[in-house]
Amino acid sequence: NDTYATYLALRTTRFSEYTSTAEIETRIRNIYRCSVRVRLRLLPAGSVVSEPPQHKEWPPRDPKRHPTVPLNKTIPPLHDGRPPYGACAGIFTYHDQTCESDIEILTRDPAYRVHYANQPDYNFTADHEIPGASTIADIPVPWTTWSTHRLDWLSGMSRWYVNNQMEDAKSYRVPDLESMIILNLWSDGGLWTGDMRIGDSIYLGIEYIELVYNRSSDALMGPYVSLSKNHGGHQRPALTN
Repeated sequence: NDTYATYLALRTTRFSEYTSTAEIETRIRNIYRCSVRVRLRLLPAGSVVSEPPQHKEWPPRDPKRHPTVPLNKTIPPLHDGRPPYGACAGIFTYHDQTCESDIEILTRDPAYRVHYANQPDYNFTADHEIPGASTIADIPVPWTTWSTHRLDWLSGMSRWYVNNQMEDAKSYRVPDLESMIILNLWSDGGLWTGDMRIGDSIYLGIEYIELVYNRSSDALMGPYVSLSKNHGGHQRPALTN
């Protein structure tokens, strides 16, 4: 509630022929177990966000069939204190689509609902969800207010927290390969995200990101990893349960 506080804002915007997205990735791609904590807020419609002027949308290939719609001109903003419908905010470890641990927030959901999963969570051959792979959790605070969302990737266990209260834990398909950490905000108009209205923008405010991690290259160095070469002689323990 500090009037002078600052935060990073990620934005996804629906144009007439495409949707812009925003993503943060770690440069380190060999993270092997970690705890990632993000203090965030999905900003309500009509929030004032400082941003550079938007570039003009690329003209459609066939203006007669797909006329360009000026942003925020033809569609009135929503006034229910929520971001518009149709986007997904994600915090996740990623090696590939079958080795991934997720926090996902869908703006089409109620503001107290979050999705947790270890991938894969769907059997496309049999066309059904995989039991034990995902959870739809109703959290104690809405994601329209500032709150800290946390994912702990441990040995044989993934755990999810909101404001240090554990919301879910899974031993199914815990990632077992070196990974990176990704935060993103996106929409593809599909069944998962839903389709944003042309001209709508959705913002994800990030106050801070905290990450404690081991690397796969540390595995042969024992339970404690010496950081003396680059970090002034400090040591930190490896992540365990």
